[in-house]
Amino acid sequence: MLLVQTDSSLPRAFSGPVNPPPSVPPIDLTPPTQAQLSRYLQLIQDSKTEIRASQFYKGLLRHAFSPTASSFTEIIVYGLGSLQASGALQVRYQLALATLLLELLNSPSTSTSYNTTPPKNGRITSCKAYDPIFTPLDTAILQAHDIQILEINEHGRRIAHAKTFFFMPHCESSLTEALLQANVEAGTLHNVVILGNAFSLYVERWPRSSRDSYNGTVERPNLLLELCERGVVEEIGIPEAGFPVMSAFSSLALHTFKAHQ
Repeated sequence: MLLVQTDSSLPRAFSGPVNPPPSVPPIDLTPPTQAQLSRYLQLIQDSKTEIRASQFYKGLLRHAFSPTASSFTEIIVYGLGSLQASGALQVRYQLALATLLLELLNSPSTSTSYNTTPPKNGRITSCKAYDPIFTPLDTAILQAHDIQILEINEHGRRIAHAKTFFFMPHCESSLTEALLQANVEAGTLHNVVILGNAFSLYVERWPRSSRDSYNGTVERPNLLLELCERGVVEEIGIPEAGFPVMSAFSSLALHTFKAHQ
């Protein structure tokens, strides 16, 4: 069965949707002005300051990152959305969190702060992102934070040849399912760590007795459910702890996978 760990000192608050309906607005291809770029960079910096001071972030570091903080060689950001689309406030806070985690995992002090061993070169190999609705402004903002843009749509089927952190808050279950399938087939699932929608919510939505292929408009994530049932998945719930922008971090959990299952 799925092994779920939660922070007992904070209320578990998985109040957001497991799969928000995708929004595909027209993409603004206009290059950003310097004033526009500076404004958004400051907004993200302000969001980082707010997150860093929050109980949500402190709980995330205390309970989700102390065992594994420095072991990643790559961060992949899927399905972030656009700062110029609907839901941009949520996107801004999620991007701010991604940049904070990138800074944390690249910090030489990570080993002393979180009782872990730093990478030999002291840095993550790379951080890359993809969303089909990224605009030139999004690209510029990401690159300003040392996040590269993946040139092709991998549809989630990225094989983790080394320990890889997948940042996927509120991504559709079909994307997570594709990621799991690719790494099960390659025998690399043990290298995958996912920060995304809590798998336990999918287990609640599709109990073992249910044979429904769909729940509402969401297709049943068969492999995800099978891995949970076999006890391959370890989930650490991340309570939002009263964070003021609930839509940004609701229903999140960190997921790791046992080897040789």
